[in-house]
This record gives sequence, C-alpha cells and structure tokens, in this order.
Amino acid sequence: MAEKQMSASGSPRRAGVLLRASRRLAAVAAVIGVGASAPMLLGSGTAAASTLVPCTYGPIGSRLEVDCTDNDYTPATVTINAFCTNFANISMPPTRMGPRSRMHFTRDCGPGANPIFWLVNGESDWEKVQDQLDQMRQDQQDRADQHHHDDH
Repeated sequence: MAEKQMSASGSPRRAGVLLRASRRLAAVAAVIGVGASAPMLLGSGTAAASTLVPCTYGPIGSRLEVDCTDNDYTPATVTINAFCTNFANISMPPTRMGPRSRMHFTRDCGPGANPIFWLVNGESDWEKVQDQLDQMRQDQQDRADQHHHDDH
C-alpha cells in the first residue's frame, strides 16, 4: 500500500525502492543489534561509557529517550547522535550539564518511524582533561620512541 505512493519525483517505482531500502536498513540495524554486546541495543551504544556521567537510553515508539546523571563535581557534556528508519537525523549538538545533576532528553523520529542507530556519550570536564593528559603523554612517548628508533 505505501509502495504505491508517489515520490517527490512523481515515480511510484522510486517511492517503492526508497521504502524497500529503508526496510533493509532497519533489518541490518536489528541484526547488528542482536549480535552486539551488553551496552549495545538495536544498533546503538556508547563509545567509551563514562563512570562519572552514565547515561541510560533506549527507543520508546518513535522516540529515543535518554537520561544522564553527572556524578562528578565538575560540569559535563552529553552528545547524542541518532538516525531513524525514515532517514531522519535526530542528533543534537553537545549539551552542557551542571555538576551533580540529572538531565532527560527526548529525540523524536516522527510518525511511523523509529530510531535505528544511536550513540550516546556523557563525559565530565575532569574526564576530558584526563583523556587529554593521557593523549599528550602518549604523543610524547611516541616521539621519544621515534627519536630512539631514528638514532639506531
């Protein structure tokens, strides 16, 4: 029934192709999600989950619901990247949250669509500084190793 709707170009065939492509994308995301490990749900996950700014998240109908808690004494940043079965990008720019606070986020795909991929990340300012210091130490070690290698 939906495959016979006219697309923007006026071609019922093109509308059917787009609909089938979106169904395939949803199926691929579901298969990836089924085979994924613990924090990965239906093609989603976190890059490196924060212990100081944990976020819980998941789809509810057409929405992606996210709750984050900043347990640190420094502010934090929450980033949400998400896509839907209708190809909508429901990502949001990095959002700041106060220390020792909680925030709730809702991202909606719209009628008839569902979130199929999301990446949620919370990071306190302290964690970010520690990551930067670790990277600087690693870069310094890499340069020292390269210098030592060049001498031999």
